[in-house]
Amino acid sequence: MKSIALVAVVGAFPLLPADRTGLSAQSAQCTTQQDLNVSGTGHFAPEGTHYVTITRKGALVTRLEIPKGFFLSVHGDGRPIVSRDLGGVEFHGHVTVRIRPANEVDRSESHSAADIMALAPVIVTGEDSDVLVRSKQISN
Repeated sequence: MKSIALVAVVGAFPLLPADRTGLSAQSAQCTTQQDLNVSGTGHFAPEGTHYVTITRKGALVTRLEIPKGFFLSVHGDGRPIVSRDLGGVEFHGHVTVRIRPANEVDRSESHSAADIMALAPVIVTGEDSDVLVRSKQISN
């Protein structure tokens, strides 16, 4: 029931094209294993749809589809893993998922990804959980 309400909240925000955020792709996304190892957090840009699967002890907790136009960040206790087998990035332990509409970010200023996500209106946390984020760029 809670996951259904969360998906409804995420889908209710108005969407704006990603180029109106004023952010560079480098500041908004984490694409290399080195970047993930340093921070323990993955930041995903709003240019495409992101598919998030949260499990606990192997059991599905919820699946979220974060549409184009939303920033997404995931933090875990352990080192994030770029999984070629699963086609995404895995986070484990005490996890925090943050979602923020791109249109809430002042595009006239430069912001770090951490600053952007500090004010995220949607935050999901889990203990002893696993999060898999898969991204799919949608071409126009």
